[in-house]
Amino acid sequence: MIPKDFLSIKDFAPLEIRYLLALARQIKANPSAYSESLKGKTLALIFEKPSLRTRVSFDVGIHQLGGFSLYLSPAEINLGKRESVYDVAKNLERMVQGIMIRTFAHGIVEDMAVHAAIPIINGLTDYSHPCQAMADYLTMWEIKGKVAGLKVAFIGDGNNVAHSLMFAGAQLGADVWVATPPGYEPKADAVEWARERGRETGGTCTLTHDPVQAASGADVIYTDVWASMGQEAEAEARRQIFLPYQVNAKLFALAKRDATFLHCLPAHRGDEVTDDVIDSPRSAVFQEAENRLHAGEKGTVAEQLANARRTSAEMVGLIRAGYRLVITHGNGPQVGAALLRSERAASQVPGHPLDVCDASTQGEIGYLLQQSLVNELSRAGLHVPVVTVLTQCVVSADDPAMQHPSKPIGPFYSRADAEERRRLFGWQIVEDAARGYRRIVPSPDPIEIVELEVIRDLVEDGVLVIACGGGGIPVIRSNGVLQGVEAVIDKDRASALLAASLGVDLFAISTDTDFVYLDYKKPAQRPLTYVTAAELEGYAKAGHFPPGNMGPKVESVLRFLRQGGKEAVITSYEYLTRAVAGLAGTHILAETRTLGPSTQAEVQVEGR
Repeated sequence: MIPKDFLSIKDFAPLEIRYLLALARQIKANPSAYSESLKGKTLALIFEKPSLRTRVSFDVGIHQLGGFSLYLSPAEINLGKRESVYDVAKNLERMVQGIMIRTFAHGIVEDMAVHAAIPIINGLTDYSHPCQAMADYLTMWEIKGKVAGLKVAFIGDGNNVAHSLMFAGAQLGADVWVATPPGYEPKADAVEWARERGRETGGTCTLTHDPVQAASGADVIYTDVWASMGQEAEAEARRQIFLPYQVNAKLFALAKRDATFLHCLPAHRGDEVTDDVIDSPRSAVFQEAENRLHAGEKGTVAEQLANARRTSAEMVGLIRAGYRLVITHGNGPQVGAALLRSERAASQVPGHPLDVCDASTQGEIGYLLQQSLVNELSRAGLHVPVVTVLTQCVVSADDPAMQHPSKPIGPFYSRADAEERRRLFGWQIVEDAARGYRRIVPSPDPIEIVELEVIRDLVEDGVLVIACGGGGIPVIRSNGVLQGVEAVIDKDRASALLAASLGVDLFAISTDTDFVYLDYKKPAQRPLTYVTAAELEGYAKAGHFPPGNMGPKVESVLRFLRQGGKEAVITSYEYLTRAVAGLAGTHILAETRTLGPSTQAEVQVEGR
């Protein structure tokens, strides 16, 4: 992160904006890990304009990160009259470590940044409201599962909030529409910047005077007050002009069925928005947006299908871009559920061995992905056949892992129940993370993919292939005969083997984070964007990638590159299309080179 100040979303690169949002999600998910990130730091809060939410959020936020806040009202400062910007900056930089300023003219925060040697945060100006827009796009990401490609309709006055929504949307690849009365459009320079940046990211910025056009098919509808602070004298005149731009139930019904309503608050109910919209279940204004991707999921078929649909939409973006795909996936939770069902039903039906559970969950997840992909391709007007290949992976009976099981599977047991299963079934049992006892099985290296030539032929015939699910079904080959074994193959290793064996141009791993990070979840955390295999291997040896987290993915990427691969990328699923285009994620290159066009990719998605 090069800029020290946060004055405008324009001041950052798209990757940096995504990094900030990803960091916010991590802090939200695990606040205790960041509780001392700002220990001993003090943030001065300058409020030339009062605010409920800005005051509380900054005050509470700095304290939750281990720091302190110092509230300064107009009575203490009165910028430009009692105190000059220069004097305030020079005095405060000696006693605090940062300044958040909420004021009128944007030039004030720019002057403050010039004169102060400490970071300046723009809490609001007449031109820009960056923190508000960042919070809004974080909410969109949590609710919708992505930002790129969303239609975000701002209806009302083309003010500071509209500017920042345009800026952030352009950085993140959203399609932002702004509907205003004639003469109330956003500033021309703001529109031009958003359109220019959108040409890099795939985002768009469309102006219209027709609120119906903006609202139609929108994923998000956003509005703000018609007369902002300082415009009170114009309130009645503006009300007459803006009345056709009211977000009411009739206008909101034009948006998508799952559209979300947002407002930066305070709201003037009955003016820019009606109660039946702002208080509706589809309004995020007074609701806590949850992470609907994975947190708190129970593993139902409905949840799995929803995840498959979101992932499929991103796959279609890659196909539209000209890629031929082979998709792999994980199956850890599904295998655990299959083993539990098998065990609990053992008194009524014969149980299934682990390799059969591997096979059945390959079919289960493959079916959900295959159906979702067919539907998404049909909606996009693309005619691409999709098939799931039940895939076996050969392992060696002499692999040391076969004699030293290490992979926990299935449910947790009490110590007594675990010992009983050890006695009855010959299981090997370990205590897992102090949460109970679990069965452990071997996790051997895959050495051959049995159905490789079938997969290759299908890809060459233009078929979208789902294969090697959950790492493949582990089998051993003896005298030409295949036999399943009670083991689990790491999905990252199997995916890397398949990618290398097919000779794909690009190996992409979709996971929970947008980047590979150094010092992950530590105050010094920083993302990797472009690295060589040698650099990444050096970071791995330095201990940056834990075995239970990013470690297997990094190891698999390095395996792929050692076996002749040229490029790999690791990112979250909603940024796959942009990552493959070089606009997001962590890119690992076999060696330093200029990126060229690719046409064939293997994509591994997380199985949930």
